[in-house]
Amino acid sequence: MLWAALLSGLAVLGGCAPRFVDAPPPSASLRETEGRGVILLTGARLREPAEVLAIVQVHLPHGAEDHGLEVLATEAAALGADAVVGVEYYRALPATRATSRGSR
Repeated sequence: MLWAALLSGLAVLGGCAPRFVDAPPPSASLRETEGRGVILLTGARLREPAEVLAIVQVHLPHGAEDHGLEVLATEAAALGADAVVGVEYYRALPATRATSRGSR
């Protein structure tokens, strides 16, 4: 499928290296994952100071949102994060062939 979504979030409380993971986007604004204690937040404003561990991006096929949240929480837990802040997802544009004027 040419459409894909990008799930990115800021894993809070730790280092600062980008991590890329293949997988899916969130459907809830606040959700705690079972067994991990990692909280996923769509908002990026916090009331208390926090340290950024990493920027995590999860790439997935369209429609795999629930699995993406699980992957994001697993990655955050592996980094030792307590929460993921600023969870966002985007749909990629379909691939198009570039053509120049007059070419066939």
